[in-house]
Amino acid sequence: MKNLRLLLTFIVLVSIASVHMSFKNEGEIGKAIIEVQNTTKDFGKIPQGKPVTAEFAVKNTGKAPLVMENIQTSCGCTVADFTKTPIAPNQSGYIKVTYNANAMGSFTKTATIVSNAENNTLVLTLKGEVVNL
Repeated sequence: MKNLRLLLTFIVLVSIASVHMSFKNEGEIGKAIIEVQNTTKDFGKIPQGKPVTAEFAVKNTGKAPLVMENIQTSCGCTVADFTKTPIAPNQSGYIKVTYNANAMGSFTKTATIVSNAENNTLVLTLKGEVVNL
């Protein structure tokens, strides 16, 4: 009976250690990493009242699926669209940011991506000058 208790205790301890190691190894497998070649789009001079859109290619260079959860733009004059499904490791998605170009003058607008990536926020920038052409 004593040997049976000892054996059961050993099995329980090995099971707990195994579960602990699997969670530890899961964390070591890695996270998603969001990568964008160029985070700034300079439109130069653009005509007033004609919206412009920048499309950014997003690549997941990590080892887990990348989920872009939300994009916050710096003002109501800028809207964003993005890949809503998880992006597998070594695969790509997109982010499109559109500026409405209603106000004359120079502009710098941002879109902040919130994701599950190791670098969980990424800021994209649109800039240029709205002119009367």
